[in-house]
Amino acid sequence: MDTTMNPRQKVRFWTLIGLCYLTLSPLIALVNRRQGRPLSPRAVKWLIICSPMVWSLVCFALFAVALPLISASMPSVANSLRAWPEFTNVTSGDFRQIFLVVYFLPLYAFCVLVLFVAMALTGWSYREASVYVCEYFAPWFCVAVAAIIVLWILTRMRRLTLTGRLWSLVPMAMELALISYNVNVYQQRAALYAGWSIDRIFNHVVNMLITLGQRTSTNYITANMIIYLLPLAAILLTALLAHLIATLTPSKPCSAK
Repeated sequence: MDTTMNPRQKVRFWTLIGLCYLTLSPLIALVNRRQGRPLSPRAVKWLIICSPMVWSLVCFALFAVALPLISASMPSVANSLRAWPEFTNVTSGDFRQIFLVVYFLPLYAFCVLVLFVAMALTGWSYREASVYVCEYFAPWFCVAVAAIIVLWILTRMRRLTLTGRLWSLVPMAMELALISYNVNVYQQRAALYAGWSIDRIFNHVVNMLITLGQRTSTNYITANMIIYLLPLAAILLTALLAHLIATLTPSKPCSAK
């Protein structure tokens, strides 16, 4: 990274890089060039190649071409795919839904990988891992992350002036609200699922996610992101806000020894 950039320039640069990465990733090269090329050409290339836009276009092409061929030549395989909620909208030919699926597919695949790791470590079935990890563990994981961020904000506040400390209270209050929200989510789920079997909980959650996808005009995978990853994303974005406040507000001068 170019060390000649001041904190405000660094914040602006990385904000633009992040926005480009999540949307029109080829613009990363333009932002990098205008800033004096702080990122190497290789780093720019891999950021573009690994971006959601490129992933979505590649997967979109694969789905659009491969699924009709599979449906025509291997009906049994096509029927198996339709049994999964993730592919319901894909096989219907709704290209907007296909795009949403492939955009969130990397995150969804990572979440499924977490479930398979839990299965390998505990001997749970897929349904048991889904219920225990997603429904019971995820809220407490969010609480733990938010609590760590609150402590991190408090340690950084000591180095800030009064103005910086007052601004830092905003993300800290947001993190505390997110802690309260996730505790309430766990308590509501525990009360609702009391006495339910794993299969009943799993089926209830799947139906709820399908319904949420329909109500939001999205799909099953996007509904998973809304329910399970949006709270964690909110916690991490609030941490980013705290970092920006600490970076852009003045710090107390170091006292001479």
